[in-house]
Amino acid sequence: MAPPVVRFEGVSKRYLIKRQAAAQPPDPALVQRDRGAHSDLGPRLWSGIRRVFGRGPAQISEEVWALRDISFEVGRGEVFGIVGANGAGKSTLLKLLSRVTPPTTGWIGMKGRLASLLEVGTGFHPELTGRENVYLNGVILGLSRADIRKRFDRIVAFSGVERYLDTPVKRYSSGMYVRLAFSVAAHLDHELMIVDEVLAVGDASFRERCLSLIETAVRDEGRTVLFVSHDLSQIERLAHRALLLEGGRMKAIGKTHAIVGEYLSGALANVLDSQSPLAVRLETPTGDPLVAVPSGAPCSLVIPLGSVPGHARAELAIDDMHGRRLWTGSTWLAEAELPLRCTFAALPLTAGSYRLRVALEVAGQRIIERPAGDLDVIQSGGGAESSSLATAASGGDGDGPLALAPVWSRG
Repeated sequence: MAPPVVRFEGVSKRYLIKRQAAAQPPDPALVQRDRGAHSDLGPRLWSGIRRVFGRGPAQISEEVWALRDISFEVGRGEVFGIVGANGAGKSTLLKLLSRVTPPTTGWIGMKGRLASLLEVGTGFHPELTGRENVYLNGVILGLSRADIRKRFDRIVAFSGVERYLDTPVKRYSSGMYVRLAFSVAAHLDHELMIVDEVLAVGDASFRERCLSLIETAVRDEGRTVLFVSHDLSQIERLAHRALLLEGGRMKAIGKTHAIVGEYLSGALANVLDSQSPLAVRLETPTGDPLVAVPSGAPCSLVIPLGSVPGHARAELAIDDMHGRRLWTGSTWLAEAELPLRCTFAALPLTAGSYRLRVALEVAGQRIIERPAGDLDVIQSGGGAESSSLATAASGGDGDGPLALAPVWSRG
């Protein structure tokens, strides 16, 4: 690795938060006296008077450690990814490096000038135009007016807001606002760049331009980048190494692909506790609940997985009551709120009971596999929803679990 430009040694960060102490039971004698002396005061007014004179509920301070004993190094020209769930300490770590807040313990070393893209647009004034805010924000970020003038055309062209440059930014959409702010910060000639989720806003083409700009800055200018994002595909594309944070502590550090795989493995394992029940729901394709599905009729199997990160593959299997596998299907998941629906236009099973199994896989490793309830199929009673499959199930040609209606021919 190249000589380090960022070094954390035993860094911890503690915050003190205040909360109201549990109320103590009042003294009955005091309550009786208060009622007698102030019976004409409403409860809320009397409570306010008591607080003003120091007789309100007590507050206690509680320690919260956002980071504990963090140590790592980042070399020159390296993109270093930081991953972890919400509340793991990612943004706190970057704020410590940006000198927004000091560490409680430990030491942080840094070589070179820093461009921090934590909350782009912080220095924008809503009443000023885009042109005026480019100069204002540039000065706040450490550029002289001559430097800004020299970069102005590139900044505006990259942002794509040329048409609205002389319009007050309070009339900008959120995407336009962030694009212009990011463009100003990204065109600083600083050796170290910190990027925290700022690419989450903006369309796909702008995000691609931002990623390409970071890649070019690292490759051609030798910049060092610390990159935080919940979009793991961006982390894998840009970062050479990554750090996994969990509960404010370092869980792992190493090659990006391995760290992303470990993070996803842990995230998937937490989706369903090993002891928690999992029951696939049976519904009509329109979402109405079903107790059993007629053979050959349409239905949906709804898998209650909760929130699942991207880069995971969900698998649904149907077995007969003897454990023989009849069907397996799978799909790749995007990071989203589930449940996941698997819909059949016509369920090709004869009447009977079947067993369902659900599995989750990441990075080629099966994280969860467990029974997911029974699927009850009843004999079709005919009607508009029946198909040739239902006809086979109610007396067609053949035995076995699949309700198929073959056409026989000779010659």
